[in-house]
Amino acid sequence: IIELITTTKPTLILRSIVFFTIAKLAACVIIIVAGFVSLAKGNTENIAQGFEGTNNDPREWSDAFNAIIFSYAGWDQVCTVASEMKNPQRDVPIVVGSSIAIVTLIYILTVTSFHIVVPLDVMVQDTAVASEFGLRTMGDAGKIILAVGVVFSTLGNVQCTFLSASRMVHAGAAEGLLPSCIGLVSKRFKTPVVSIIYVASVAS
Repeated sequence: IIELITTTKPTLILRSIVFFTIAKLAACVIIIVAGFVSLAKGNTENIAQGFEGTNNDPREWSDAFNAIIFSYAGWDQVCTVASEMKNPQRDVPIVVGSSIAIVTLIYILTVTSFHIVVPLDVMVQDTAVASEFGLRTMGDAGKIILAVGVVFSTLGNVQCTFLSASRMVHAGAAEGLLPSCIGLVSKRFKTPVVSIIYVASVAS
C-alpha cells in the first residue's frame, strides 16, 4: 500500500507524514504536560532515584547508544529528498538545525516525564512505557490514547524511511553506483518508480 501511494500519490504520502508527525508531537505534549503536572503535585519519589543502579561498565553501553541514536534519528532523512526541494541550499540547513533542536528538547522532556511517573524498576521491565504512563496518569483512556500515539509514530517512521530509502537508491543509480535502470523516473507521476519498487521488494 505504501509503495503504491509513494509511486502514484507523492503529495498524499507527504501529507500523511505531516499528519503522523503532528499526532506524535501531540502525544509527546500530553506526556510532558501530564508528567510535570504530576511533579507539581509533589510526586517526586520516582525522579528522586536519579541514576541509581546505572551500569558503569563501558563495554555494555553499546545497546544504550544504539537506542539513543535511533530515538534521535529521523532529521537526517530530509537530506535524501533535497533534490526535490525548491530551494535546498536555503531549506536543508534550516530544517536540519531546527529539527535537531526541537526533537532534542521534546525527547528530553518526554523521558523526564516518564521518570517522574513510572518507577525505574517498572520502566526497565515494561516495554510499553507510554501505555504504562498513560494508565498511571489518565487511567484506561490515557493508556489507549498514548498507545494510538505510538502506532501513529511507528506508521510515520515507516513512511519516512520508505520515502528516503527509495531516494537514496535513486541517487545511487544516478551516480553510477547502481544499474541506471533503477534510477528511471515516471513521466506521469514524476517519482523514481523503479527505485521505489526495488526498495519495496527488498524490504518484503
